[in-house]
Amino acid sequence: AYIAGSTNGMFIVSLANLPCGAPPCTLSQVANNDPGGIHVGIAVSGNYVFSAGANANTLYIFDVSNQSCASPPCSIDLVASYATAGNTHDVTIVGNTAYLPLSSNVLEVVDVSNPAAPLFQGKYTSNLPMASATAIGSVAFTAGGALTSANMQTISLSSGSPSLVSTFSASGDITDVILSAHKAYLAVVGSGAQVADLFNPTAGFTKANHEKVSGASTSLVGVNSDETRIYYPASVGLYTYDLGNQSCSKYPCSLEMVNSNTVVNASVVKIRGSDAYTIEGTTLQVWDYSNESMPYKKGTYTIGGGSVPDIHVTDTYVYAAANTSGLVVVDLSNLGCGAPPCTLTKAASYDTVGSALGLAINESYAYVADGNSGLAIIDLSNQNCGSPPCALSLAGSVDTPGTAYDIRVNGNYAYIADGSSGLQIINISNAAAPSVTAKIDTDGTAKGIDVFQSYAYIADSASGLQTIFLGPYQAQ
Repeated sequence: AYIAGSTNGMFIVSLANLPCGAPPCTLSQVANNDPGGIHVGIAVSGNYVFSAGANANTLYIFDVSNQSCASPPCSIDLVASYATAGNTHDVTIVGNTAYLPLSSNVLEVVDVSNPAAPLFQGKYTSNLPMASATAIGSVAFTAGGALTSANMQTISLSSGSPSLVSTFSASGDITDVILSAHKAYLAVVGSGAQVADLFNPTAGFTKANHEKVSGASTSLVGVNSDETRIYYPASVGLYTYDLGNQSCSKYPCSLEMVNSNTVVNASVVKIRGSDAYTIEGTTLQVWDYSNESMPYKKGTYTIGGGSVPDIHVTDTYVYAAANTSGLVVVDLSNLGCGAPPCTLTKAASYDTVGSALGLAINESYAYVADGNSGLAIIDLSNQNCGSPPCALSLAGSVDTPGTAYDIRVNGNYAYIADGSSGLQIINISNAAAPSVTAKIDTDGTAKGIDVFQSYAYIADSASGLQTIFLGPYQAQ
């Protein structure tokens, strides 16, 4: 583990004693180099460690090829000290390039193809603060801001000098993010839904939004499969907006409201086919939107648990993260009862130790973001036992340092938005013994997450949308 140790320089700690059999295990320091300054951010690339010096206007570069010497603590060399244009908040390495967000609202770009001789490539000066940065191809994304206005900027690196492409500023906390192959759909407290173009940023980052919705609060937005509609739940109704106006001549484009179902008082909405699955209080409601001008209620089931922060919908079941009631599985087989609204039934359940706040599902397991208890993995093999409600069992669990709000699963990894502890990456290749393998703290409170290709996108409350490169911890 490579640690930016504040006033104590850069540390390398061996993880060889994990697991030791009698936790908490004692770890050992294998190397340290303190060149001065306050070290606040760190990145690793090959045999080199890059450390951001907050008060010294410096990027420190260490050669750590000797970190596995026979007699620790090993000697590691400082090979370069690169002077930056301001206090360095963080450092991200993508390929042979270092991206440095500075206290002077500057993004500095440095060529580190020769770590012993870093070269200035360019910089972009903004009127907005920058706390973190990353890059995809020839585009850099920076995030940061005051509590009253989170921001994310998109900066082109294709020319000789970095230039701003567009800026995303949220007027409230970002609580949910849904990614597609082209866009990010965001839920913003008090302001509703916004659409961001992440993968064609030269077209304008803030693609579209709609007018502020009264009653809008912490919500999970829904998007249909062909990305023609976005659904935003609020205490005064379920709003449907047409996504067809994202190519207007001046961004942000205005989204047209095509329906407001004021019967609904929802906090969560998920879309499957022409049906909207909403949570109103602790009750699941299924709405048929095949005629969106006249939606009707198809089915209903009261889940309980005090609140239902998240659901996952399949053809046969709705899986609900039911807070203090854990995981609840609702059978959808009665949706065609002939006399709607049809009464749905509980198929199975498992009461987790903590508070179930988010979930992800695959064929065999439910992965539950279990609040202060971290991750719970529930075995679903008994969900169709024949005599419902069926009893499910716990396959494995692991605690996280923060509050597990949301989760995505991809391959052998689970990615958890862990509140004040940022992103937690958990190896789930053995469901009976999941383990935290990596973690990245974010500036705000991580409450929502989605994963696309090599990146995790974190809805980081007042700190906006955070983009995190997953490196070796992406699905293989």
